[in-house]
Amino acid sequence: MEPHPPGLWYRIPWHAGRSASIQDRETSVNVVKMTSVFIIAAILWAIPAAGINAGYYNDRGNKYYEKGRYDNAIQDYTRAVEISPDDPVAYYDRANAYYRKGLYDEAIRDYTKTLELLPEDAEAYYNRGLAYFHKGMFEYAVRDYTRALEINPGDPGTYNNRGNAYARLGRYDDAIRDYCIALEIRPGYKNAYYNRKLAYAGREEAEAGFCREDPADAEHPCGAKKEQKTGANAVLSKKSVENRPNAAFYRGRGKAFIEDGRYDDAIREFTRATEVDIRDAESFKGRGTAYYEKGEYDMAIRDYYMALDLNLGDADIHCRLGNIYSRTKRYDEAIEEYTKAIELDPLFAEAYNNRGNALYREGSFEEAFRDWRKSEEMSRRHPGTSDR
Repeated sequence: MEPHPPGLWYRIPWHAGRSASIQDRETSVNVVKMTSVFIIAAILWAIPAAGINAGYYNDRGNKYYEKGRYDNAIQDYTRAVEISPDDPVAYYDRANAYYRKGLYDEAIRDYTKTLELLPEDAEAYYNRGLAYFHKGMFEYAVRDYTRALEINPGDPGTYNNRGNAYARLGRYDDAIRDYCIALEIRPGYKNAYYNRKLAYAGREEAEAGFCREDPADAEHPCGAKKEQKTGANAVLSKKSVENRPNAAFYRGRGKAFIEDGRYDDAIREFTRATEVDIRDAESFKGRGTAYYEKGEYDMAIRDYYMALDLNLGDADIHCRLGNIYSRTKRYDEAIEEYTKAIELDPLFAEAYNNRGNALYREGSFEEAFRDWRKSEEMSRRHPGTSDR
């Protein structure tokens, strides 16, 4: 779940400064008139200058943001805010940079300021909902996603994310309903299909049917009627769940299969682990790695982000995501992920090396050589950090 990037949401046209000097029509003027002219000229130059400066800093901040240099981006967005404190753009973009750094309180503060200036902006509500979600404030996330949907009711991603927040609150029927709406809007939405499956697995009932494509029963989400188990059947179902191996059992088997190169078997075992415990971040990470080794990058990305949602702060996952984006020539995203890995583990030599590769392919040669030198330094001073 990522915030919408800067520059795509809202843009104020900045006025260019004047390049030609003001010329007097008369060559003979008195001192008072000349003084007035200079005062007026100074005012005229000062007005657009503020706009130029704010726009310059905001645009440069966006370039830093795209390269994953969030501290530099925040500095420039802050300058833009100081110059133009009533401009929602810089607040919004700075909020996104804070979010990328995991500074969710600061992000929420700036999204809130954006909404004070633009009360009907769905993107700001959506992104603030993401920040609340990562802080574990799921009720607040639901509130913001709901407000975003009131403004923009056709966004499947917002329904999917609100479903995630409902699931974390244990409100599985509400979650399932949102995932189904997301699928109605965007058929084939893999994340919504997968999250809906997890929501079914997370309900108190041991077994539940899956939604039909054309819901008929308004009494139950998506028309999926549940089979009510009673008597001996209910006891048997409960005992079956109690006797089922735990997630660690399946996860251990999955790791063993990865070591043997049996990736399909590993995926099967990690999937069983997630069915037992839908909040097991290590199982999602393990399955993502199996998909990664198979070259099924879309599936790997999905599982890695699921693992990050459940357990933030895994440098290895960010590095692998960077590798995927590099292999698919998405270098800006690769740089962003490697930067996150380095922020989490400053001794991660492989992340420095691979970010250098991505920077080089992007044409940022000086920065690339700096990262390569850093990687070599890390490898010499801290053996074992270059490969994980």
